[in-house]
Amino acid sequence: MAEKISKMQRQLDLYCYIRSGAICGRSELLHKHYATSIRMIQRYMKELTDAGLIKKKYHSDIDEYLDVPNVEPTFNETTTGRYRQHLIRLHRLCTLIDKLTSSYPEEISEYEMLYEYYIEDLKDAKNHPDRYDKSAPVPPEKPVLEDARDCYHRLFPECSNQTMRRDFKEISYVKEVLYYPKYKVYLVTDHDD
Repeated sequence: MAEKISKMQRQLDLYCYIRSGAICGRSELLHKHYATSIRMIQRYMKELTDAGLIKKKYHSDIDEYLDVPNVEPTFNETTTGRYRQHLIRLHRLCTLIDKLTSSYPEEISEYEMLYEYYIEDLKDAKNHPDRYDKSAPVPPEKPVLEDARDCYHRLFPECSNQTMRRDFKEISYVKEVLYYPKYKVYLVTDHDD
């Protein structure tokens, strides 16, 4: 049985789809399984708008949501209660999706492989110095790894580590955040969809 997708995950996926510049017609969004009904799509679009993430208006003549010209998306400050808390969290998660820089695990794998070769060369140079003409093996350059945890705390200094881990888990439907204990960093990768 397929894993159930939460409302937040559907909204994050919808947000990523809209940000990619894809055509946003109701029938297209229904086809992509972001919602089970037109009413649900309307609700999700309103929530993304209220969270200050998008500013789109539906045009029934062409069945498409289009950007509202010359209007920047702004957070709806009149919201209250649980709905407001949901919008704040939705805004935070979408900001994370936009701001987190993706790393490439292949770089780590390649570095580790080159480092193993380097260690073997060092051992070989120690055991057979005549094979190396005054030049010792050179260590590979360690890749620059941007820690997603640092980025998160720069963006949201008021949030705890527990909230950060929960947020990383929530956005994992769209971006994968992995902890590498050897390097003590959280790295972000995009899903291959």
